[in-house]
Amino acid sequence: MALCIKLDDIIDGLECQSDESHSYLDKRTGKVILINDEELCAAEDDEPIEDFPDWQQDQIKIAKEILAETGDYIELPSQFDIHKYSIMKDFVCP
Repeated sequence: MALCIKLDDIIDGLECQSDESHSYLDKRTGKVILINDEELCAAEDDEPIEDFPDWQQDQIKIAKEILAETGDYIELPSQFDIHKYSIMKDFVCP
């Protein structure tokens, strides 16, 4: 069965990103998740999640799954990955 993913969720994920946060699409659920650099660093350094607030513990668990490269998450492109000029050039000059 195909997974239904809302375009609005993808757009929101793209717009919510910053230099300190990244959006990922969970291929199992179709949800877009925003993970910040602090959570990624905590997951990478294997810091005890008990030292973090409850709301952030779930984010760190997800960050660990992302870093484990399980294939369940796709990182959405950032503002630096999208090159408007080359997109226009490719469109105009196929």
